[in-house]
Amino acid sequence: MLAVSKTVFTQQPEINYSSVNQPLSKVLEDINKQYAYKFAFDQVVFSGILVSFELKNYSMPRFLKLLEMYDVKSKLIENT
Repeated sequence: MLAVSKTVFTQQPEINYSSVNQPLSKVLEDINKQYAYKFAFDQVVFSGILVSFELKNYSMPRFLKLLEMYDVKSKLIENT
């Protein structure tokens, strides 16, 4: 399970990110730094999930939907 939080602003940033065979934990840490989303996840489990994708102008809900193909369930918590 992946929990994601971000304070809601008038416009949410679009995510642009490229990953080739990277641990999902690193991808989430990078997105956290670039876009100020906060992720809560099991570091050991997510380090073992290797992901490859090219994100161009993705919303957070769209990104979370993409993660479903890696069998990752998530919840977006707004106004936190």
